[in-house]
Amino acid sequence: MEKIEFIEEHAPADYLLKLDLTLPGWVSKSLRPDDLKRLRLAVNRFLELLSPLLFHHKSQLGGFYSIHTWKTTKPLEPHLHVHLNVFNVAHNRKAKTFHRFKPLISHYKVKLAWRSALKSQGLWDSPLATFLPDCHLGYIKLADRVRLMSRIRYIFRKPIVDMNKDIGNCDTSHVDPVWARALLDYTPRQVFVGWAVNLKRFGFKCSSKSVSPLCPCCGAWLEYEYVLKEIPPEIPWFTID
Repeated sequence: MEKIEFIEEHAPADYLLKLDLTLPGWVSKSLRPDDLKRLRLAVNRFLELLSPLLFHHKSQLGGFYSIHTWKTTKPLEPHLHVHLNVFNVAHNRKAKTFHRFKPLISHYKVKLAWRSALKSQGLWDSPLATFLPDCHLGYIKLADRVRLMSRIRYIFRKPIVDMNKDIGNCDTSHVDPVWARALLDYTPRQVFVGWAVNLKRFGFKCSSKSVSPLCPCCGAWLEYEYVLKEIPPEIPWFTID
């Protein structure tokens, strides 16, 4: 969150373009040892193809993503997909400047670009020109901390969260124990891409508050005050599942 606040102030970005990108079912069901590496390369290629769809400058996009290997509503089923988030500013390396762009983009062209990126890494095999991958687009205003925090919580949650919630939707009679163990141990990585990979060159420094907890609702930094053994009845409170 501290990095996002820095980007919001210094880039300056004001919107986040969110893209949920899926892969063919055969990739999810028969993962090869290097498929996750191929997928990361496909994301990099996708960003290169996405740039000319958003602006005409020779600039670089920046953002972050996570990879999920499971289906949300049926967490024991393999479903490889990417949650990509792109800031609506691009960086021109030659001029060493940022420029803001409107994050509006054609849904159809996004699908074409993602398919091309998957093909480049051997993750797409359909010969049909009309067959396109599922891609979901959305926009979040960075000032809307509630929606922003909701997005961050969603894409970086662990599989066990969905297993606890939706295990009843799964067929547990023929579960691969190796796959189940992998899910229990899996933690989605936060991967920065493009100009956002190295924020130190723009003056970013981690502060002591970067390890402080954030409010799960608004994203504000929390400060320790004191411990209450019991919450007094006059103080309103709630829990988050």
